[in-house]
Amino acid sequence: GSGAARGIGQNPSAATPGRTCLGLLIVTGETERKEHFNRKTFVLRPTMKLRSTAQFESVFGFRCSRSNQFMAVHAAPNTIGINRIGLSVSKRVAGGGVMRNRIRRRLREVFRKNRPALPTGFDFVISVLI
Repeated sequence: GSGAARGIGQNPSAATPGRTCLGLLIVTGETERKEHFNRKTFVLRPTMKLRSTAQFESVFGFRCSRSNQFMAVHAAPNTIGINRIGLSVSKRVAGGGVMRNRIRRRLREVFRKNRPALPTGFDFVISVLI
C-alpha cells in the first residue's frame, strides 16, 4: 500500500516556552521490495545507534514525542552533530525474538533511507506500540 505520513510540530508539553519539537516524518505501511545490494552499503554504523540506558533516558527526559497507533517517536538534540536511533520493541508487542528483530531491522532501514531528509544532531527513540 501507499505510505501514510504524520508530521511532528510544536511540542505542547514543553517546559520551556518557545521550545519546538523536530519536524519529523513518520512513515508507516511501506511495501517491501526484494533487491540485490551490497550489504556493506546498507549497514547502519554503530555510532548511529543508541546503546546505553543513560542515552535512552536522556531522550525520554527531553519530553519531545509524537505517536500514532503503531509507534511513538521521541526526539532530543545531541552534541555530536549526527542523528542516532534507539529502538524499543517489547516481547508483549511482538512475541518471539525473530519477530522483534524483524521489526527492528525494518525500522533501522526506514531510518537509514530517510536520514538525509532529517535535520542533523538529534537522537531518536522509536517505541513500537502494537
